[in-house]
Amino acid sequence: MKTSLNKLVLLLIFSVMAFAVFAEVDEYNFIGAVGTYTEITGGTILGTNANDNENFNAIDLGFTFTYNDVEYTQVSVQTNGFLAMGPEVVTSNLAISAATGTNNIVAAMNRDLKSRDNGELMYLLSGTAPNRVFTVQWKNYRRSPTSCANDILSFQIQLHEDGNKVVFAYGGNTAMTVSTAQSVQVGLRGDSNLDFNNRSTTEDWTATTAGTANNASCRINADIYPPEGLTFTFAPPAQGTPPSPAVNPIPALNATNIAINTNLSWSTGGGTVDGYKLYFGTNTPPTNLVNGTVMTETVYDPASDLNYSTVYYWRVVPFNADGGDAENCPIWQFTTLADPTVNTFPYVQNFDDVTAPALPLGWSAINANNDAYAWETYAGSADTAPNAARIRYSTTQAMNDWLLTPPLNLDAENTYLIRFSYRANSESFPEALSVYTGTAPTAAALTNQIFTNTNITNTAYQQAQIFFTPATSGTHYIGFHGHSPANMFYLYVDSFSIMESTDSMDPPTQLTATAVNNSYVALDWLAPGDTPPPPPPTEIDEGFESYPDFALTFDPWVLVDVDG
Repeated sequence: MKTSLNKLVLLLIFSVMAFAVFAEVDEYNFIGAVGTYTEITGGTILGTNANDNENFNAIDLGFTFTYNDVEYTQVSVQTNGFLAMGPEVVTSNLAISAATGTNNIVAAMNRDLKSRDNGELMYLLSGTAPNRVFTVQWKNYRRSPTSCANDILSFQIQLHEDGNKVVFAYGGNTAMTVSTAQSVQVGLRGDSNLDFNNRSTTEDWTATTAGTANNASCRINADIYPPEGLTFTFAPPAQGTPPSPAVNPIPALNATNIAINTNLSWSTGGGTVDGYKLYFGTNTPPTNLVNGTVMTETVYDPASDLNYSTVYYWRVVPFNADGGDAENCPIWQFTTLADPTVNTFPYVQNFDDVTAPALPLGWSAINANNDAYAWETYAGSADTAPNAARIRYSTTQAMNDWLLTPPLNLDAENTYLIRFSYRANSESFPEALSVYTGTAPTAAALTNQIFTNTNITNTAYQQAQIFFTPATSGTHYIGFHGHSPANMFYLYVDSFSIMESTDSMDPPTQLTATAVNNSYVALDWLAPGDTPPPPPPTEIDEGFESYPDFALTFDPWVLVDVDG
């Protein structure tokens, strides 16, 4: 009997373990909903109505809460709209993305926040086991800039014992429209800023999307703010269930004018993911290019360039060993651009006929350092208004980003004149730019350097002029390689042109004709360059004279023998 009882206990233990939650924060499932906001009262007040960049450490939860595979019994609250698991937290305005700072945090509205005069920061434990909820409530807070003094921000972070769910609940909010402090970070951070699960929107908090970078944010102003009753729930996946479908397809659904060298990328939609099955083709359901290839990464680089003016379909199916394939995975599609090859010269590109940050048709960017930034157009700081091409700095990584022209059909018999203008954003932050040519739109193929400047400090545009003769006739690309050190500033390129260079003689200038004694006319002009020597007398035909001083005087009246 004892043996049977031991077996039963072991069976129960293993059953519990099988359904335990083990998930990194990027695997947490997300649900957004609008309901009723319930304010808490009677809890413990943290600090005063003068709270500003305050930390409240080692607060007992009252139950054990599992977050990012670790059990916690304490949290630490930061007035800037977030809390950290464990006994300590560090002040941050960028709690999810900052390279340094506190890990394992949850942020409902992270920015530099402070209490209004009637503000209050409170926590409360409610409910009974196993359904207890630990709530931290920010009531009547505001963003710190003086222009945000009339903000009224109220929200909660709730930690639920049941299911180890993290819930953000938003109360009645009023936000000012200001030129600064327009965004807040919302979401989860795990063991580093590389493990994140955040939300992004520029127009509607009820329709946020999963952030594709750790610095993704939600905009907040007089028209865009979380409505009262909005909740964001982040829940670790239950063991033995399939993952959610992938999200954030790039290229986006129904995107057009996609470069033929594009990669396919996506983000996890939540749940435990062991891998992805990729389907890709010109048929639908897609199978004729890639048919269920298993991948562990979230980026696919096609083996060869795609075709121009073609519709492509693709589907990503996440899976795990316990739950199987994700269900209801959508089929996405995009259309490649028409052939943008430049066959006629001169070709001019001022980046002004697109809406920033889009690049002109046929131009492309390579984010070789895989940071959050790539070349794009920017509406401002232009050589020719309104746009310029711009690449921005990373605080932690050296710039390694390429801006590529469309394919250029060049003739090896011709020399081409290439011009462009460039500038830095500040003399105090020198930028580095090199220009290469190559026969394919890849960093590896762009090997022929035709320009370099590793100390760009001019803040007014400076023009570069390069003569280039291709070694072979055919398709060529010009690549602008930004390679400034980390934590510089912005680098701009504008007013690009390429034309065939032909030998030509400049005309003389300052032509004058002066009458002399009503009998002669003196013609004078200024030579366009150095005065050439006169030809040898043997090369002058009889009856012609040489005027090395470029001055002629002759009789305007000539007697002609018409009967001769």
